[in-house]
Amino acid sequence: MIFEQIRKDALKALKDGNKRKNAFLGYVIGQLSKDVTMVNGAKIVEDDKVVKKIKTLISQNAEAAASFKDAEAKDNAASEKEWLEGYLPEMLTEAEITDIISKNATSMPEAMAYLKANYPGRYDGGSASKIAKAMF
Repeated sequence: MIFEQIRKDALKALKDGNKRKNAFLGYVIGQLSKDVTMVNGAKIVEDDKVVKKIKTLISQNAEAAASFKDAEAKDNAASEKEWLEGYLPEMLTEAEITDIISKNATSMPEAMAYLKANYPGRYDGGSASKIAKAMF
């Protein structure tokens, strides 16, 4: 789970003395904690919610970085973006989406439902929709 990896990385940053990374990942954990559910006594944040929140944070980071005039602040924003992107799953290519749809769906709604259920956060909805429309 991505949430658990972020927590481990925050702890590692603390142990390594990387205060900035630890503080930033602590902020990310705080943002993600709003979506915590309890499963068998463990705090869980589903990966699709984590991916969505990370994409939002990357967007906010880019907006903030554009307003920075200080080179150090821009460098910090670039580092934060890099750290966040490291938690995103690899996106499916158009060829992979086409292959998945052709093997698992017989209609556009079925194709979109299959992608959503089996590949959350790993595909661009607009691209998948275009591909499915062309196929059906």
